[in-house]
Amino acid sequence: MKLFHVTFTKRTSSIRQRGLLASHRANWHRQGDGSRYHSGCIHAFEHELDAIRWAARMDWEFYQITGSGEISIVTLQTPDDWPWEIDEADPISQAGAHGRWLKSPLPVPHQHIQSHRPLTLEMAKQLVERA
Repeated sequence: MKLFHVTFTKRTSSIRQRGLLASHRANWHRQGDGSRYHSGCIHAFEHELDAIRWAARMDWEFYQITGSGEISIVTLQTPDDWPWEIDEADPISQAGAHGRWLKSPLPVPHQHIQSHRPLTLEMAKQLVERA
């Protein structure tokens, strides 16, 4: 199953060597009390445009720019029987998604990492062109 994961570009060399490891410290805060989400899961998107949209959101959130090069999309290929489940968090952001948003409690070994590329402004423009 081909999927897309969004991360900080500075983490991609480690991901290529070690794979995707579940983090217990999320990048995002809850709106109500400001506490961090703690999922302990790997998150991925079925459709590349959903990953691009999330990467653009993350780029803006952390760097106040789109196409900074600091956010990358990692392409991975997992076996079809990998334990992915639907990620039901943030249904508002998932409105209009092109594919399913998934999560897995298992780390993704480096053998399943195919490639990565930093988000560019040209990639983000695809979102507008395809809307």
